[in-house]
Amino acid sequence: MVMKINSPFKRNPFKPKEKKKRKAISPALKLKLWMLYSHMCHICFRRITSFDAAELDHVRAFAKGGKTVKWAHRSCNRLKNKLGLAAAQKKFGVYKPKKRKAKRKTKQQSWI
Repeated sequence: MVMKINSPFKRNPFKPKEKKKRKAISPALKLKLWMLYSHMCHICFRRITSFDAAELDHVRAFAKGGKTVKWAHRSCNRLKNKLGLAAAQKKFGVYKPKKRKAKRKTKQQSWI
């Protein structure tokens, strides 16, 4: 006889969490995407000259829920995975941090 335990957990805390399965992108789909979209690296913003030197890169990590992919140079993608997008763009000289506007101090009105 199996006993059910009333637990506040939705799943068994002792059972390992199932991972999302990653779908492999077929070479035919890669070629179709190559024909449809621009051949620009989204990391260094330079033109990708050959299909062999290109990779599809998740803009946001797949493990963190990212589904959007863009073209990138193989070397740029490796550097981005190692350092992060902002650091890789800074290394290539294309990243410019946004200037923050200083808050204006308001004059306090004194009531007489």
